[in-house]
Amino acid sequence: MKSALFVSFAPRHSSHVRRMQDAAASECSIEEYITEIDKTRRSLLVRIASLDYLRLFMFLMRSNHAIWWLWGADACFVGSLAKLFRPAKRLIWDVSDINPHLLRHKFISPALRAVEALLLKQADRLLLTSPEFYSKHFSGKIDSNKVVVVENYLTTDMHQENKQPVTAPPPLKIVYAGIFRSERVLEIIATVAEELRIEAEFSLYGYASKDIDQRLLSRLSLLPNVQLKGTFTHLEIPEICHTHHLILGLLDPHADENEQWLLPNRIYHAGAFRRPILTNEGTYTSEVVKERRLGLVCSFSPAGVAEAIRNLLAENGRLYHDLQEAIPQDGLYFLKGHYSQVLDEVARGKN
Repeated sequence: MKSALFVSFAPRHSSHVRRMQDAAASECSIEEYITEIDKTRRSLLVRIASLDYLRLFMFLMRSNHAIWWLWGADACFVGSLAKLFRPAKRLIWDVSDINPHLLRHKFISPALRAVEALLLKQADRLLLTSPEFYSKHFSGKIDSNKVVVVENYLTTDMHQENKQPVTAPPPLKIVYAGIFRSERVLEIIATVAEELRIEAEFSLYGYASKDIDQRLLSRLSLLPNVQLKGTFTHLEIPEICHTHHLILGLLDPHADENEQWLLPNRIYHAGAFRRPILTNEGTYTSEVVKERRLGLVCSFSPAGVAEAIRNLLAENGRLYHDLQEAIPQDGLYFLKGHYSQVLDEVARGKN
């Protein structure tokens, strides 16, 4: 039996949990790299200064695992450097989104992308969560036969019988869950909530990134139809969705290219728990939402969101109920051994 090491700098993140659960069916024995680091709360500079990457490099230099499965660009970079000294190792790059440092800096980003292209040549597989990441960022840098797209499907332990919302709208109960990275998205929520005090209620589950202005969170907390719920586990998501009517899936297309290319967890929540998602135009997600009949698309503005909510409530919620009924029950929303299949292919030496 081949052994695999899974390296993650966010061991409590739902994406980490999702990967480990789905890979459990693999023929490989899987060990997780032990770390208390949470990259969603600990900056890249802090990770470098704290020697987190040096510790990983030294661990890999002593590792007896046949396969290194590295989640996140930073772990992938370190693993590829280690493979230069241990070329017999099989390497899986697993990238959920493009590191912002590779995109936002005028002079530094091109240099980092050049390094990335060189290190990527060490990879036996590149796992991506959206086909747009390959076509917009990785195309030409790696053999397309080595690229596997595994979308952000949910784990089977989240599978629950769907329920109707506890109350009929109005108010339309709207949930926005995740890490709050965009001030513009929060500003839109605040403005719409102020305008639609009777028509809509917003529940925000998660926490804000360190770049978010705390005054904006204070503004949200003072609104009577906005509730800041705090962090949650992935197993709470079904009940969270079932107690709301609508999933808010706004993405800031002006923040960085990631927001234009990614497929967020929320679209799978919409399908799995039969709650329409409201997202905005100008993103790949909006195309997928329309194509897969998962919800509604609006403009990225308070006026656009407010208009969409009012349309959903019009005629006793006719549009809302039509959207809910249209969500395909046979869509692909859950993982079915996607990661274990990749591991087994790499273990067998399949190119």
